[in-house]
Order: sequence, then C-alpha cells, then structure tokens
Amino acid sequence: MADDVLPPLVTVADLVAFNVDVEDEELAKQVAKSVSAGIRAAAGVPISRTTSTVELYGVRTAFLPLPGGPVVSVEKVLVNAQPIEDFKIRDGMLWRRYGWGDIEDDVTVTFSHGWDPVPPDVVKLGVNLVAAGLNEATSEGGLASRRGLVSRQESIDDYSLQESYVRGEDEVIDLTEIPDRTREWLRNRFGNQAYVTGSY
Repeated sequence: MADDVLPPLVTVADLVAFNVDVEDEELAKQVAKSVSAGIRAAAGVPISRTTSTVELYGVRTAFLPLPGGPVVSVEKVLVNAQPIEDFKIRDGMLWRRYGWGDIEDDVTVTFSHGWDPVPPDVVKLGVNLVAAGLNEATSEGGLASRRGLVSRQESIDDYSLQESYVRGEDEVIDLTEIPDRTREWLRNRFGNQAYVTGSY
C-alpha cells in the first residue's frame, strides 16, 4: 500500500503522550508521515492493518507463509491465475493439503494483515525519530544547520557551546534517518518474504 494512503505509525496523540512539543501540529504530522515511511521501508511491510495483494512462488509443502504480520483474513487466492478455495489459515500461514505446486507456479493472495493497534515499541521508535526531526526542523538555522552534527555540549557558567561535526560517509544528514542496527531489528522482526503488488 502506498505510504500516502496508510495512516502514520505515530500520531499527534502519541507525541503528546510522550511529552513531545507539537505546537506546530502540521509540521509534526509531516515529520510523522516521513518517519512512518522510513520505518515501513526498513521493515519491508506496512506494519499497521491493511489489505494487500502479494505474489509468491509455489511450494510443494502444505504450508505457505504470508508476509506482513498477523493474518486477519484471506479474501482471494489464485494459483496460476485460477481461483482456489481448498485452503485454510493455520498459524498465520495458508494451508492446503496437496501443497502449492512448485517454484514454477504463481500464487497470488489478497489478504488482510498487520497490527491494530501498532505495536508499542514501534510507536516509541517513531516518537523518538519524530521528536529528533521536530527538534532539527525548529532549531536556529533549520535543517541545514544540523547536518553532520554528532555531539553538542553547552556550559552554563561563562556560557560556552561546543559542537562536533563529521563529514563523508559517516555524516549524519537527517536526524530522522534510521540507524543500521535499528534497520536490522525491523527486518528481523517484520521480515518480508513476498512482493506486494498492490493494496487498498
């Protein structure tokens, strides 16, 4: 499903619950939309509840795993473009007594899946990224002034400010960028095994 159709993983209400300043609510919504798209891209699945159509290779085993989180319902299954109905949902997978053909067969599944509500740890990740993005966007000089910033230290008495920047491949361009370790965690947790051809 296109990111502009899916609801954000983080809402203004979530930000308020974590004491994030949302004085500019429209900016908060835009940053939340961007952060949600980044989290979904890293996870490889929509995460929140949606309906998708996926294309899978046939397998000779009785169980066919479906991507994208908990399966809620299966609306339609096609094998080589022919509708079938001799399947069941078992343990979040499609089950068919005689299997799903082999790798040369095409299996197309339209199904509802995902989390409702969004898992709390994903919301917290989103809140942290949105808060960083809002802080960056509203800082003096705006977004460009924070590019490459890796540390900032302020002293109150005899006020002084020290900032450290880095350039090159280690440069931090966007504070809402998801770190590699977090990307790996998202891929492992929500790992996608199929190609999503469309959602609605």
